[in-house]
Amino acid sequence: MAPPVEYVTEVLLPVLRRMGVRAEVELVRRGFYPRGGGIVRAKVKPVERLSPLEALEGRPVGIRVFAYSCNLPSHITERMVRTASSMLKSRGFRDVVEETEVLQRDDPKCSPDPGTGILVLVELDNGLRMGFDALGEKGVPAEKVAERAVGEALRQLSTGAPVDSHLSDQLVIWAALADGVSRYRATELTSHAETAAYIAEKVIGASFEIEDLGSRGALFTCSGIGFSGR
Repeated sequence: MAPPVEYVTEVLLPVLRRMGVRAEVELVRRGFYPRGGGIVRAKVKPVERLSPLEALEGRPVGIRVFAYSCNLPSHITERMVRTASSMLKSRGFRDVVEETEVLQRDDPKCSPDPGTGILVLVELDNGLRMGFDALGEKGVPAEKVAERAVGEALRQLSTGAPVDSHLSDQLVIWAALADGVSRYRATELTSHAETAAYIAEKVIGASFEIEDLGSRGALFTCSGIGFSGR
């Protein structure tokens, strides 16, 4: 149930670069249940220290809808992006960019097994992004898959917070290692983030304060340990 690789490249890496991380991730081949077979290639350069992060506010300025599939007819991804775009535009989001990727077995990037998914990427005026995704399931119409992703996007965007729930989970360890105080507002407080913060405090000595803001999400404040790569 993890987000797709595009979430890493389009949402996680941009915010980590703001903290000083120098890394690139390339998708070599997709992988879907049950055999998987996905391949990614990562290039990471060492850094001496990570900078703290501040992300408290962010207003949507554009949305990209990306639907992808392997070993399936092209109409599936087309129906996904059409449904998602229509839902978003009906809620007042006008700048919706639609993209599809349809891979067949003769493409080296295609997975061994069939599969499909959709990712809704939200561009914020602070330079960061949020991501909301859903995977296709056998017997579930493409429209329903798109509705699931957009529904989650609308729910989380209603908080006004600039950090989505997946990103708040993933930022914990980076904030804990950073040199200084990080503050970010997430759309909600997940059990993953709570657990990660607890472990970071116990294992490496970082300090976390997490405030439940109700309909405005949750505020994370972390005093990082200033870990040095030297």
